[in-house]
Amino acid sequence: LVGDDYIDTRDERWAMGDEAWYGAASEFVERTLGDGRGKWCLVIGSPMPEAKLLWQYHWYIMYVDVRTPPHSDFPFEFRKRDATDMRKSIRDNSMDAVSSTCVVCHAGLGRYGDPVKPNGDVLMMREIFRVLKPGGLAAIMLGPATPQMTQSVVYGNVHRIYEPDEAHAMCRDVGFEVVE
Repeated sequence: LVGDDYIDTRDERWAMGDEAWYGAASEFVERTLGDGRGKWCLVIGSPMPEAKLLWQYHWYIMYVDVRTPPHSDFPFEFRKRDATDMRKSIRDNSMDAVSSTCVVCHAGLGRYGDPVKPNGDVLMMREIFRVLKPGGLAAIMLGPATPQMTQSVVYGNVHRIYEPDEAHAMCRDVGFEVVE
């Protein structure tokens, strides 16, 4: 809720084009994951151009989102799932890499029709860590992180905005080594 109004954004465009944020995210993913010839990458809720970029780099893609894509012209596997609980569809230590852009900051807020879970961001990060093979790579952009903030905040059902040290602590607490 924002004020007294519910914001329903489930019908937003999936492909965001090459806007500054998503263009930078694609560059980060490309730099972090690179060529995936013969390997599996779980892509969680990212814009379709990011998943297609990884596919062009020869990754086998499993795409997970709580929303059903409005089209099916992508050459990879899709599973409609809540990223805070993927145990029924993705085995432990089964993915070579995970990519997700600006999804953790929405997990569990109900904005996209997902179940409301106040700690959805932590639950999603635990699931990412669970499905990654030992030594696997994760290119995760948590969403906004603002150094000027003294603590992380949740803006209704819309967004979490992270204080960077708290974001890094969340990642480390679930087992990740934060590299960049």
